Amino acid sequence: DQIDASTALSATLPVDSDALNVIWSGANDYNEAFVSPETLGGLSVEDLPTFVTDNIISGLTPLSSLGAQEFLVVNLPSIGDAPFADFLDALLPIDIPTTLNQLIDAHNSLLSAKLDVFSQSQPDVNIVTLDINTLFNDILASPGSFGLTNVTDACLINFQPGFQFDGICDNPDEFLFWDDVHPTTAGYEIIGDFALATLSEDTSETPTGVP
Repeated sequence: DQIDASTALSATLPVDSDALNVIWSGANDYNEAFVSPETLGGLSVEDLPTFVTDNIISGLTPLSSLGAQEFLVVNLPSIGDAPFADFLDALLPIDIPTTLNQLIDAHNSLLSAKLDVFSQSQPDVNIVTLDINTLFNDILASPGSFGLTNVTDACLINFQPGFQFDGICDNPDEFLFWDDVHPTTAGYEIIGDFALATLSEDTSETPTGVP
């Protein structure tokens, strides 16, 4: 829907080739596969990484055809370590955290390979990958290094599906998760700083005289 909206908007507001297009998609597909298996439409869970990464590449194609040339494509964190995975684990008779992280590993590997192929076919397009997976794992391994004290629980107290909760933690800036899947403002600030550092590194590696 967002790509369709961008396409329609480009008729009156042409795409700026210097604008940065951030592509971060896929996590909901994996969670929904267990929350609502019917959304798979007959697709096996094992085939989901191929399907999801194909969709991401299919989204890049129309955007680049509109004139978009600068992309920041974000891989996926280990969502099996998010509070929502524990919620699912209590409902289903399989090891959800491990299963989700195996799917994410496959997703990130396929995404990296497909982005390489896409870049070779579109030499005018610049794609920078934001390795959020490594960042997320680093945060989990050493939360104090990022100013966090809780990287396992939601800041929203007793958070339940339907956005029901009993209150807000006293120190949200020390929590990684706001609800059971989304980061807190502090978490997003860490991600933002990491994105800026990654983009700055990419810019510094651009040869002199190359736009």
